[in-house]
This record gives sequence, structure tokens and C-alpha cells, in this order.
Amino acid sequence: MSSTDAEFEEQPTADPFAVITAAIEAVEDVDLGAMSAAERCRYLRDVETVGRRLGAAQAALLSDVDRGGLYAEDAFWSARTMIRHLGQLSGPEAASRDRISKALRDLPVTAAAYRAAEIGTPQTDRLARCWANPRVRDLLIGAEEHLVAIARTESYKWFDDAVTAWERLADQDGTIDRETRREDVKVRRDPTGMFEMLIRLRSGRGAITEEIFEHYLAAEAAADWDTARDEWGDLASWDRLPRTDAERRTDAFMAMIIDAASAPPGAREPKITINITIDHHEYLRQLAILAGEPPPPPSPHETWLRSHTSNGIWVDPWDVASYTIGADLRRVVLGADASVINLSKRTRCFTGSARDAVMLRHPECAWAGCHTTNRACQADHITPHSRGGPTNATNGQPLCGRHNRHKHRTGYHVWRDPHGHWHTTRPDGTTV
Repeated sequence: MSSTDAEFEEQPTADPFAVITAAIEAVEDVDLGAMSAAERCRYLRDVETVGRRLGAAQAALLSDVDRGGLYAEDAFWSARTMIRHLGQLSGPEAASRDRISKALRDLPVTAAAYRAAEIGTPQTDRLARCWANPRVRDLLIGAEEHLVAIARTESYKWFDDAVTAWERLADQDGTIDRETRREDVKVRRDPTGMFEMLIRLRSGRGAITEEIFEHYLAAEAAADWDTARDEWGDLASWDRLPRTDAERRTDAFMAMIIDAASAPPGAREPKITINITIDHHEYLRQLAILAGEPPPPPSPHETWLRSHTSNGIWVDPWDVASYTIGADLRRVVLGADASVINLSKRTRCFTGSARDAVMLRHPECAWAGCHTTNRACQADHITPHSRGGPTNATNGQPLCGRHNRHKHRTGYHVWRDPHGHWHTTRPDGTTV
């Protein structure tokens, strides 16, 4: 053996944790202020990618500890109790780590996507929680690839809705039975004399209740704005409204209760309009179940089931079918990219059914990262009306007031690709 070989043999293996620590210190020393907006976005995304890969490594290590029984040498009860102690974790965090490490053994597509940083820890944990339901575990293995594809491209909220929809359909009998038993209304008084109310409702009745409450809340907010404008004029703003959000919610609830109590016996039930988007195939399935007929099988192509109100609140398909019996229906046909069919009516502002069609395109503000519900959004033209953009659903998008103003003031552009995904582009053409 040469002296060079001997010296090489004597060199210690680089400590991976020292390398990681040095890299983190280098990240902390970077001057974000010297970067452009696009560079900062790329940098934050790169840091997130590294965090995902570390999370995947944590799951793999914990899985090895669990399968090898290595926790028993120090008399830990399980791998979960071991990582809870060594990592000084909370009980829920330790349970999440343990659940992920076990679920990934059965979910190879999820494991590969997590290792490649294509999906994050929240998405992985959501699939692991679904895997923990023994009634759907075998079915999840078959649907895993479709759900992971959604996790790669959509926001966490949409992905979570997709998994919830899939799990409810895969375990529909159990879901309906559990949720019906959990419905309850309780009123209690605490030691200080304050009253507390706990309301648990299934998705259908909950959606109706929320819709009514939001109308009352909007009326209270409008009254506050009128007062603020009278006092402050053009300087009126949210922080100058006479009541807090909590006070407006309380007053709206009391107005709703008083109106209900003031209705004379036998009064006609008010007509409530709630827009709900549901896949046609699934709607027919639920009607067959209600009628006691053998339902057709779930559509194999509908991993991401649409069954939600126009502002994105999930409603169980069984609830949708049951509430539409004897009710007025309005049919809205969506294209392959989830765009509403052209309504053809040409006006300057989106109003009536034209505005509804725009809001049905997306339950939130279409601006990147904004989760303002479309109830508080404006119907905005994708191609401006001043440039010949038509006033129809295809050329409409929901934008909150702040982002609508920012878009027109700065030259940003919000658009939708053929797959139905929304994008926000800066004036220089880069994507947020």
C-alpha cells in the first residue's frame, strides 16, 4: 500500500450533520434584500425543497428503527415514544411522524414523491391519515397515484378536499353514520356566567346554516361601513369600523335568532339559494342510493370529486342528493378544464347569472397564494374590457379587491391554463 493510499484510508468520513449545519448557516447568511422578487421566490422554494427531503429522511430513519425494534434496547415502548423523547416532540407531532413512517411502506408512489421533494410533509401526512383508516386502506393503494398527482400541482387546501372526497366515497356508509351521530347543538353557561354554544352539523345542513349566517354578517358589515363613511369619508377603513369582527359576528347571530323567533307560527319557509357544484355521475349515484336502487359504481376517472358550494365548502354528495329532492335545480355545464360554458351575455359588469358562472370557476381569489373566499371577491375580466375582452364566464376570474387593484395598477396578469390551474405572472413575464 502506498503512502498516499494510507493517508487516504486514514481520512475520516465527512460528518453529514456537520455538512448540513454548515449549509444551513450559509442559507442564513444570504442577503434576501439584494435579490429580485423572482430570485427570492426561487430561494424560498429551494429551502422548502431541502426541508421536504429532510422530512423524508426522518420518516425513513424512524421506519428502520420501528422495523428493527431498535427502540427496545433502551426500553422504549415503541419507535414513537423514542422519537418523542429524543426529539422533544409533542404527542401529536410524534404520532404524525410514526404514522407517516408506517404508511410509506404501503404507499410507494407517495414515498418516492416525498423523497424527491415533489410533495411536502403536510400532503404526506394527509395521505398517511387516510391510510390509517382500515376501511379504505386497500382501496387507497389503488388510488394513490391519482391523489399524489393532485398533491404535486394543487394547493394543500384543494388536495385536502380531494382526499376527503375520495375517502368519503370509499367509506360512505361509515362516514354518513358517524357524522349523523355527531350532529348536536349544546348551550351551556361557564363559571363566569357567559354562555357558550356548540353546533355540529352534517355538511349539507352546515352549508345552509353558513349561507344564512353570512347574509346576516354581510348586513352588519354594510351597516358599519355606512357609519364609518359618514364619520371618516374617503378615509374609512376596516380598522375604523365601529365594531370588531367578533362583535359583528355576535350581533349577526343574535339578529338571525331574533328573526327566527319573530316569525309567526306557520309562516312560509324562506327560499334559500345555494350554488353547489357536483359531478353528474356521482349525483345520479346518490339519487339511486336514496331511491333504494342498486347504484352504478363510482366513476374510475373521478378521483377528484367535485361536490362543494360555490365558495369551496365541501358538501357530502349524499347530502346534495337528499336536499335537492323537491327543490329547484339549476344546471351549469363545465368543460374538461372545469371552465363554465360561455353565457354569451355581453355587459360591462358581471351581474346575475354571469357573475355566478365566474364564481363557480374557483371558490377563492385566483391570485397566487390568496385564499379569500369568492364570496368576498369581484368578478374580474382576464382580458380587460378596454382591450375587447368579452363579459362572459370564460373571460372571468374571481379576484379580491386588493389583488384586483394591484393587478391593474402594476401590470400583473392572472390567467388559467388548459388544465384549469391558475397562474399569476409579473410584468417581466416571470411566474409568482
